[in-house]
Amino acid sequence: MTFLTKTFLVTGKNRKMLLDRLKTKGVRVLKLKILDEKRAKFTIDSKDTLKFFAICKNSWYNVLVNIGGICAPFYICGKKAIIIVFAILFFALSFFCDNLYFGNVYQGDALYYRAVIEKSFEDAGIKKNEVFSQNKLDQVNKRLSAESSVAFISIQKRGNKAIIYLKRSVIEPKKMVTLNHDLVAEQDMVILNITVYSGTAVVSKGSFVKKGEVIASASYLLKEEIISCPLVCEVNAECTFEYIYEHNATLDDGVKANALAMAKFKLGDYDVRSFDFEELGKNKLKVTIKYEKSLIGG
Repeated sequence: MTFLTKTFLVTGKNRKMLLDRLKTKGVRVLKLKILDEKRAKFTIDSKDTLKFFAICKNSWYNVLVNIGGICAPFYICGKKAIIIVFAILFFALSFFCDNLYFGNVYQGDALYYRAVIEKSFEDAGIKKNEVFSQNKLDQVNKRLSAESSVAFISIQKRGNKAIIYLKRSVIEPKKMVTLNHDLVAEQDMVILNITVYSGTAVVSKGSFVKKGEVIASASYLLKEEIISCPLVCEVNAECTFEYIYEHNATLDDGVKANALAMAKFKLGDYDVRSFDFEELGKNKLKVTIKYEKSLIGG
């Protein structure tokens, strides 16, 4: 009993030669249906398929037209199952690959906020070459929308990229620094607050910075390569101002008040955090003022 048969439509000349070769190689023809001089249908046992192909090669063209035998239904179902499994795997793999995160596309003013955006992506658990979703991007959108300097932001998933469009709001010049070079301390100071939107913070809140030291760099590190970029940041620092007040009166609260008023006048329009006095001699009083300064680039 033959459990599985295959029927091929064979096209070619010298059919007798083909039958002789099949017989010689042990390929039993279970059924032969002649259609015309060049075409005929050969039904063989499925186990002889490879031999049949080898014999027909280069001389007779053949096409599988039917599968028979008592095992045919199982064979056909098995073939379909394999196709279905491969289709599922293909679509699953396509879905997985299409949802891998390869990076961001910055539009509008988004590039100025690159550092903050990348930190927000990190906080949301979005990492390079890992699966990401629009839901995760919405989390980043919500976080960045809370920034006072952001007027509008849209983050959309497009293939393997996140498309980020951002529009800045109008910000007072004293708060925002936009430079094409590093921000360097012009005097000794203590950093009260630092937020870098584009570039890299070199110091952190509470750091003491000496005159000439870099506070923030107009660059960022990407795969061990330093990339130049606009530096956009907000930096507030506590600075120190000293003033020597000379007087010809007895040192009392009135003299100190006058000394402080003169010192504030010389200092200019800054928010005073604290002040102190030191007597340097009979007629000299040193006023030391700690004041807050917003660093301005340009």
